Amino acid sequence: MIEVPAFRGDGGLSATACCGERGPLDYAASGLSNDFTRFKEDCDMAVDGTWNLTMQTPMGERRAALVATSQGGTLTGKQSGDGSTTDIFDGTVSGNDVSWKISITNPMPLTLQFTGAVDGDKMSGKMSAGALGSWPFSGVRA
Repeated sequence: MIEVPAFRGDGGLSATACCGERGPLDYAASGLSNDFTRFKEDCDMAVDGTWNLTMQTPMGERRAALVATSQGGTLTGKQSGDGSTTDIFDGTVSGNDVSWKISITNPMPLTLQFTGAVDGDKMSGKMSAGALGSWPFSGVRA
């Protein structure tokens, strides 16, 4: 559910904050469309594609590639790094906010949780390794 406090058809407060483009709520405000469902789908797609991730960890900078697809608030895909590829799981998308987990075995068996936000062709957030701590990550669209 998208909550929009108010919108006007005259270019005032609108629903464009998610994707930076005019969406169906803007057109509906000016009487041009009543397709309110497309806006949510368009925002989910902000993360879709291939990303080059950089994680700052106690073991130094680590790099990975993320191939992500979103649909209906669910994020799926694969993440590759250090010579292995794994499926992401428990992935979610809400507007530009994203979250997913991966299981790794190197340097030790861990579940890593990524939470962040997409801003155009950039992504940033934190990677958590449970009781071991959390560290920043960033990404750029490949």
